[in-house]
Amino acid sequence: MLKRFSTDKQLAAIAGQFVPIKLDVASDEYREWSREHRAEGNSIPKLFVIRADGESLYARSGSLTGDALPEMLIGTLNQAGGILSRSDVETITAVTTRFREQTQAGEITQAIKSLNRLKKMGVPGQLESYASSVIELNQLVNEFAESHHAKLTELGEAYLGDDQDAKFSAMVEFLSLRRQLNGLKQLKPTLTTMLKEMSKGSDARELMRQAKLIDAAAAATSASAKTRTQEKLRELVETTENDSVKSVGAKILLRLDQTENQ
Repeated sequence: MLKRFSTDKQLAAIAGQFVPIKLDVASDEYREWSREHRAEGNSIPKLFVIRADGESLYARSGSLTGDALPEMLIGTLNQAGGILSRSDVETITAVTTRFREQTQAGEITQAIKSLNRLKKMGVPGQLESYASSVIELNQLVNEFAESHHAKLTELGEAYLGDDQDAKFSAMVEFLSLRRQLNGLKQLKPTLTTMLKEMSKGSDARELMRQAKLIDAAAAATSASAKTRTQEKLRELVETTENDSVKSVGAKILLRLDQTENQ
């Protein structure tokens, strides 16, 4: 049961979370407004509460007296989603721009790290607000997650196939994507499940060990790490009896050598 709101201060605190707009019902602006938002009843004043995404939460004729007004405002606030400060909007806008630029450039790890600025607000892609900036970010993150989920599905199918080269390549590519995508909450269950499936059995665990060695060589950034991991990869390519491991490992080594010589 709602408590009674007997002071102007209490009402002002609630109303302060809304942006008031006054329209003359005889104006062109109101006629345009009423095409999208129709109020119940024909008397005036007409009172509307519109959510950030344009959804009408309240649209009725007549004044609200006593506690009816704050009770209505509280009820609509419960349907309004998260309320953002100016600082929140600026942060979300900056993160959205950065995330879009980095994903378009193929900088997946950096793009996902950029979302960390929003941790206090919730899970990017699932932020509970109807503000246009949040809707845009949620859509961007979810489309990114969906596209990579589809890619992971393709790799899972290739791993289950009969082509041994494709099977091992899928394992190596999966590890690369896992390393880059692991910070995205939407994909963690899929990544965890796939890693378990690809590591079942002693033969698979050995292949996974070799695939991780290849991925480590591809992911190394410092000079010492590059030298150390590439030496291990060369040794693997030279000593393995698995043709698929030898073939994929040799391709990675060639690519790394070409990159360093550029």
